[in-house]
Amino acid sequence: MKYIICLILLAGCNDVCIVNRVIDGDTIVCDHEVVRLAGINAEEFGTFKGERATKKLKQLVEGKEVLIKPRGTCYYGRRLGVVFLDDLNVNKEMYQLGYVDRYYYKGEAKPLD
Repeated sequence: MKYIICLILLAGCNDVCIVNRVIDGDTIVCDHEVVRLAGINAEEFGTFKGERATKKLKQLVEGKEVLIKPRGTCYYGRRLGVVFLDDLNVNKEMYQLGYVDRYYYKGEAKPLD
């Protein structure tokens, strides 16, 4: 029913879910769906900065309940979203702490909130 209402309103609905795992510094699995954090980009896992970003994102959200504000899908078909842990904007936090860079897919909204 929730998804029908979202389609009728033609607006993204916020989802609350549990982060099952962190794939890397800008991608999580939430209720078994891959979600790419919108507006940011972490270096690849295996690089020093990429591993630091992944570790920080795990500390912030892994195993926790988060709110996802949808921002469409990326070029690779992954869901894009702004992730909130209580009042903390995780996307913005990762950027402000220097773990990730700003990044936008073609057509993606630029704000981190």
